[in-house]
Amino acid sequence: FIKMGKVEDLEEELNVTQRMMELLGGFCPQILGYAEHGRLGALQLSLANLSDGMPKGFAELYRELMLQTTAGAEAGHRLLQRLENAVDFVFDHLIYRLQSAKSRRLIHFSVADELGFCKDIGGETTNTAPDQRYSRPATLCMRTSFLLPKIWQKEPGDGRGLASSARRLVEEILGSDAARHDDLNFLAGHPLELPNVCSLLLESHDALAKLRDATNYGHRLCFSH
Repeated sequence: FIKMGKVEDLEEELNVTQRMMELLGGFCPQILGYAEHGRLGALQLSLANLSDGMPKGFAELYRELMLQTTAGAEAGHRLLQRLENAVDFVFDHLIYRLQSAKSRRLIHFSVADELGFCKDIGGETTNTAPDQRYSRPATLCMRTSFLLPKIWQKEPGDGRGLASSARRLVEEILGSDAARHDDLNFLAGHPLELPNVCSLLLESHDALAKLRDATNYGHRLCFSH
């Protein structure tokens, strides 16, 4: 499989692929060749051309599993085993390798700011310029930094703040009366209670400031983050 594009874009992909080859070995695409002509580059990878037959995702396999149960228990069992093996392989093998690999660089930043916990107190990140491909600042250090903002960016979030959007979610799930308490009970009569993250953390600017300071160190990230 040959991929062509601007040299700067392919160089970035080349570096990432080389790093993945170091971590995952033969469980990721291998670089077979690279060439440049002017501002264009070509990267040859050991990927099969799947344009006529795309790989199946978990949802498709699960749908097949549901259909196969009417066609015979043996076929359904084989498909279920395939799903379980795929999940076990990804999380027990590949993710383990990625999270065990430390970055070569030591980066100074606040994890709380980076993830978005300090939005309501004017959280400052290591942002400089936007990255249009990922709809996030180019210099955010953690790849998971896009997750928490979805709480206020998407419904039922209010589009303004983290605490107010999280409070909305709690009220929607447990009701407005239950959301006022400092401890939340998710099942009536069950002894387990969990702290209300809204009142004890997200709505406490002092607690957020302490969290920002406590996570502001030099970090050596794993490859996943």
